[in-house]
Amino acid sequence: MLNNKIALITGVGTGIGLATAKRYLKEGAKVIGVGDYNKEFDDLGANFEYFKCDVTDEKNIVELKEHISKKYGVLDILLTICDKEYRGKMSEVDADTINQASKHILTAPILLSKNLKDLLAKSTLASVIFDFPISAFMVDKNYLESIYNLALADYVRQATAQFRPIRVNGVMFGLIKNHFLAKEDEERFAKAEKKETMIPSQRLGTCEDVANLNNFLADELSKFFNSALIPVDGGYYTTNPRSMGNSF
Repeated sequence: MLNNKIALITGVGTGIGLATAKRYLKEGAKVIGVGDYNKEFDDLGANFEYFKCDVTDEKNIVELKEHISKKYGVLDILLTICDKEYRGKMSEVDADTINQASKHILTAPILLSKNLKDLLAKSTLASVIFDFPISAFMVDKNYLESIYNLALADYVRQATAQFRPIRVNGVMFGLIKNHFLAKEDEERFAKAEKKETMIPSQRLGTCEDVANLNNFLADELSKFFNSALIPVDGGYYTTNPRSMGNSF
């Protein structure tokens, strides 16, 4: 249970972000949501607060920190969810795309955790969770995501060492309905004669599958989980021959 825990979720307007906000609220947490506005926010109740913030701008993050500090005085959970996708072969992307990918995938989680560390340190059992797509570890058209998410995966371990005793973990989500699911992947899965050859669990993931893990990592039940990188992919990543980051 997350009774009266204060949670900040970035990327809250996404499928996974919204599903996790609902799960945290159900478990008794108070949630501050940052990200693209979603009309479903209006139905989340009094314990949900939407805060408009550019998480790639450190000045905006400092303003967010000041708001949380004045209103709550503590932060128990920081969850960042990758809410933008950058697809394209090396010959197709330009400098602006490269810079934007770096800012949203890597810079934002680093700046958020750096600036909110002091508030997290006031919690009796703080948890930092970074959610990012496991497709980033595949070749083909996701090389920008691969570069920056591999760096974020390494940052999980670096932050664990420097933020102690704050727990820092990463969640690597696979093919998830309503969250970054490319049309070609959905069609490929639908047409597969033996679906277990693509995903051993024989189904696409749901946003709730990821939200369940986000909830566990925020809960006291996971208090000895630290520096973990956990796939939520039905076995897709670990069995797909195109994977390029299995050392993690």
